[in-house]
Amino acid sequence: MTAPFAQTSPTVAQICAYYNEIRSRPRRVTWIEVPFADGIYRFTLRLAQIEELERTLGYIGRDGARIPIGIGAIFARLAKGRAFLSNGEPDWSALGEAEALASEIAIRDSIEVIRLGLIGGNRAIVNGVESGVTPQRALQLIDAYIVGQPVEDAWHYAFAIVGALIFGVEPPAESIKDEG
Repeated sequence: MTAPFAQTSPTVAQICAYYNEIRSRPRRVTWIEVPFADGIYRFTLRLAQIEELERTLGYIGRDGARIPIGIGAIFARLAKGRAFLSNGEPDWSALGEAEALASEIAIRDSIEVIRLGLIGGNRAIVNGVESGVTPQRALQLIDAYIVGQPVEDAWHYAFAIVGALIFGVEPPAESIKDEG
């Protein structure tokens, strides 16, 4: 007698219903544009930045080769210790010592996410002037506004950047205006 087989795969009808639900959702974007440093910056993780992030934050194998870690695992590290509402949204109002103590914050995770997000976003509005963000400028911003500051600040940015990539966010009606 054979053991009963448990089917865990969705049916074709379930797959179609899921994809129809996805198509019916309001449009979402995978970037954020927020006040940061000396202006308003767009943070986007495009494929090139995701691949670099996965390599950079990966592990060193026994043979000395770097083993990439998936973007989902990076998000899990950033999300650990965060409070979430029952609908899966982050509970930004409940952040405090308890969340930070339950986390495994790694400043390198946060710095690399922010740096690569700045490069991928490639948009800054400083004193009303729009410009791009070069890799060199991203490093300058990290050195001036992240290094030496409370780790929690960088953690918030990194979590929001990768969260936008994973879940998408409602696009803003218009870009945030720099008041400078």
